[in-house]
Amino acid sequence: MGEPSVDQNQLEQIGSYIKSHLGQWIREGNVYPFPPQAGGNDNEILRKIDNVEQQLKFQNEKLEQMMVQSDKRFETLQTNMGQRFEAMQSNMDQRFEAVDKRFEDQKYYFDKRFETMQHSMDKRFEDQLHFMDKRLGLQTWIIGGGFTLMGTLITLFKFLA
Repeated sequence: MGEPSVDQNQLEQIGSYIKSHLGQWIREGNVYPFPPQAGGNDNEILRKIDNVEQQLKFQNEKLEQMMVQSDKRFETLQTNMGQRFEAMQSNMDQRFEAVDKRFEDQKYYFDKRFETMQHSMDKRFEDQLHFMDKRLGLQTWIIGGGFTLMGTLITLFKFLA
């Protein structure tokens, strides 16, 4: 089959038919184009587009300002937290040094106390040892004297008897 050929005359008829019925078709389909205005439908649209672009630009500038302010605030917070951390660290170091000093003082006190107690115990043991030596020395003499006396008495009784 061949191509249907449309000549210029038929195209003009189709164009005029569409032009005459296009408004009716748009109303029936509830399609509403921009209302016709005298002297510049395009100008109104361009003005609205420009207004929207300006508002977007203003919002972007505000967002950038807010971001800069947030960055400054975070830097300030970070600096403040760093200073507070250093202050807390210094305070903790001082407290640990105080605890260390207290432990050293207690160690010194306990060492002195132990030395005093040790010296006291040594003196007491030496006194007891001296007392025991004295006591045992006396008992040794008494026992030695008793054996000697008994040995002498036994020998005397053997000669006399």
